[in-house]
Amino acid sequence: MVEFLLRKGADPNSLNKDGETTLHRICEANLDDLAVEMLFEICDEKHQSMQVDAQDKMGKTPLHVAITNGNINMIEILMRRGAQPNLADENGFTPLHVLCQRENDDVDLLKMLFEAADKFSAPIKVDARDKSDCTPLHLALNRGHEQMAEWLLRRGADLNLANAKGSRALHLISAGRMDHADLLRTFFELSDERTQPVEIDARDNQGKTPLHYAISHRHKKVFELLLRRDADPNLADNYGSTALHTICMVDEDNGWAKMLFEISEEKNRQVQIDARGMCDFTPLHHALVKKELRPVAELLLRKGAATNLADWEGSTPLHMVCKYADDEDRVKMLIDISNEENKPVEVDARDTLGRTPLHRALAKGNGQVVKYLLKLGADPALADENGFSPLHVVSKDLYDDAKLLELFCDTSKEVDRPVQIDVQDKNGRTPLQWAVTNLFLNVVDVLLDQGADLSSFVFPSKSFFVERFGPISEMHERQRIEFKLSLASKIVDVVKRLEKRGYELELSNTLDIMSLFAEYDLFDKSTDLEENWYDDEEFVIKSKEIMVNPSLSLHDLIRLRPEEASKQLKHDKYVELARSNKLSDLPESYQKACAVHLCETVSRGFFWPWALDAFCELQHYQLPVLCCEMIIANLKNEDLYNICLAFILAWAKARDDSLVILS
Repeated sequence: MVEFLLRKGADPNSLNKDGETTLHRICEANLDDLAVEMLFEICDEKHQSMQVDAQDKMGKTPLHVAITNGNINMIEILMRRGAQPNLADENGFTPLHVLCQRENDDVDLLKMLFEAADKFSAPIKVDARDKSDCTPLHLALNRGHEQMAEWLLRRGADLNLANAKGSRALHLISAGRMDHADLLRTFFELSDERTQPVEIDARDNQGKTPLHYAISHRHKKVFELLLRRDADPNLADNYGSTALHTICMVDEDNGWAKMLFEISEEKNRQVQIDARGMCDFTPLHHALVKKELRPVAELLLRKGAATNLADWEGSTPLHMVCKYADDEDRVKMLIDISNEENKPVEVDARDTLGRTPLHRALAKGNGQVVKYLLKLGADPALADENGFSPLHVVSKDLYDDAKLLELFCDTSKEVDRPVQIDVQDKNGRTPLQWAVTNLFLNVVDVLLDQGADLSSFVFPSKSFFVERFGPISEMHERQRIEFKLSLASKIVDVVKRLEKRGYELELSNTLDIMSLFAEYDLFDKSTDLEENWYDDEEFVIKSKEIMVNPSLSLHDLIRLRPEEASKQLKHDKYVELARSNKLSDLPESYQKACAVHLCETVSRGFFWPWALDAFCELQHYQLPVLCCEMIIANLKNEDLYNICLAFILAWAKARDDSLVILS
């Protein structure tokens, strides 16, 4: 059809909507080269010349298109017909750029392009730059085309040109997909042959040298070659990281640090072992973070790394290892080698917030490290800037870790430095107050076992609880359901535990607790018309499938009276139910109602006796207690709370009236 149209006088240079000529489309179609030659001959017969360098709307010539498709014969025909090999498209890509960015490392096609250009047209500009200042060599290296890159280098590609990111060929070799040691050797050989020095320590826009990239991309052979070529391991990037920092930030060792020190010693180059990087971290700070880098940390210590240098937060290497270690192995190594090297570690060093390594170990929850530090002589009573002692840390920051608390207290006694159980922070709060506020039931028990003084204990205020838990509006709906049920059951449980040890809750504390139920929407506000939600057919089916203990389903639990439910299910089981996420199996429209109903059930035993006393006081015991019980029996917890509030208001008014009379 194309032949027919051309013989009839069709314009071979007419454009389609994309600005493509007939020749562009022929190159896309990969026509047989004989057919293409015939089309050119027809145009010659008709004295119609095909615009061999016509550019489409993206600036691409037919030669760009032919190279993109790897059409060798078409490329040669175009070059013979005068195609210019250095025209750039809208991205600045010449045909050579296009070739170097193809998926395959097609060095034969590259050679053919150069040979055709040498034979039929102008020489190819081997260092042409695209709009990102990348040369074809940059693109070939980015794609991992080792053969093409080597050939370009042998054709005279500049060794030191940088792209817009500041990356030179040496950066790209070092950051390649593979450990291109052979290519790097060739690179250095050509540099020596040309007497064109390679900028071995050139920095890109991030301040990184090729050595940085060889380490971060795990190219050990390239790393060794760079070092032996006198790459400077002490140069820092824009983040302050030297080669040694970079080695200490990867996930494995494999002898990198050892090689760095050995080659540096061979070349009489001093490695700055305590160089400060980002956040003033030394290499040792980094190496102690990961257990996989233990051999690196040991090597650094043996090489004389300082053991008490602090980062910008005041954290020493001991702080770091206590913050991240899962066992005492790295801590012990740090201490032992430091002692051997006569560089003893400051076991009670404080960071900028006054925290000691013991604070860090406790916050991590690592009992082995805690025990080891205490036996080393760490002070169990030192407080940070907020007045938080190590005991506060266990009571406020961990999740109810009673075993760690016991270990801490027992070990402190073993080393004859018993902790002060009732120590106060800067706000006057004791560990017991923190544990109660966090609803850490097991920690509360241990603190009481350790001698916490209930006679001076002040129950935390509502504002303290709200400060700790935050507003419920910021929680997701599913999180709210778990939180509500956990809060209702735990706060009732913690009160029972305190009362069991002899603590007497005051009415003001009680009202604070009740007001928390209002604050966090724990009251059942359903009306009589809404009470039948648990009779919904779908809800009944799902609730029967959810077992709260081996013999009790959720369906049966919500139909029990509170006093009966308390016999069937302990408070901790409500917490387990909340965490199990089983309530999410219920119809979504009933999940909140069910959770609030369970909150009502689990806390009924707390609200009832206080409300009963208040009601009796309000009517001055004119009715028998039994009658009072019957009157308030069917009231919801919110109503019981309001009765207590009414009593407080009446009591306050009576007190004020008495003061007026006395005055």
